[in-house]
Amino acid sequence: MSEWDQLLRWLHRDLRDERLRQASGHWIVLTALGLHPNRDPLPAGLALSTAMAPPLPPDGGGTPVVFPLPDGPAHLQLFGLWRPPSADAEADQQHPLVRERWRFWVVTGRQVHAERRSMGLKPLQRAHGEGFPSSELAQRLRPLLEGSP
Repeated sequence: MSEWDQLLRWLHRDLRDERLRQASGHWIVLTALGLHPNRDPLPAGLALSTAMAPPLPPDGGGTPVVFPLPDGPAHLQLFGLWRPPSADAEADQQHPLVRERWRFWVVTGRQVHAERRSMGLKPLQRAHGEGFPSSELAQRLRPLLEGSP
């Protein structure tokens, strides 16, 4: 592990931290679209909400997964769900930049009620399916961002 990786792990001891997850989601989306994360914001009209899927307890219950929504409507609302690996996964697979551990849903703004402050995973899946992998972000988002459905 490089010294940089060691520093990041020391600085972000809790790899499940909400701010780190949200930043990782932004990074994944921007790089998928060919944008530079250090310079470019999310495209105008696109809002990103992320959540983490906690491990399910043996009884199948557990805490519901909820995505916070931004203030005001967005033309496109992108939901990103990070599924953390098990605690025994290799160290380089435990952070939220491992793209294979993410699922995404893109929802047009007119399908999200303006007064909503959050969206649950179960209603999102009922309305929009199981989501898609990060490898499909560009092909799913570009037509919508360019105005052609």
